[in-house]
Amino acid sequence: MKTYTPNGWALMKSGTFIGLFASWDGNFTTGDNWRLSSDVEAVKEDNEYYYFYTHSGSCYTCSKNSNRISVHNSLIFARLVYREGEDAYVVNEDKMHELFYITGDNK
Repeated sequence: MKTYTPNGWALMKSGTFIGLFASWDGNFTTGDNWRLSSDVEAVKEDNEYYYFYTHSGSCYTCSKNSNRISVHNSLIFARLVYREGEDAYVVNEDKMHELFYITGDNK
């Protein structure tokens, strides 16, 4: 299983697809990076993190305090949402709890 630990994150829903937009803050020489996951199939949590398990077998370990993305990556994220059309939207944490049965065991 491939594990990712992004600096920032946001969920996007479009039709039946729910993907995790993961972002890493760069610096002067490297710039910001981002990745859109395959379909999120399960979410677990502990006191500090959400663990998003995807269709491809990856796990994204996301801090509960980092549900945000950089200005540069937010422009890319907005384009992805726009490209998906009218049924695409950003999933907030309340809606995330409605969409997933989130367990406390992250194993």
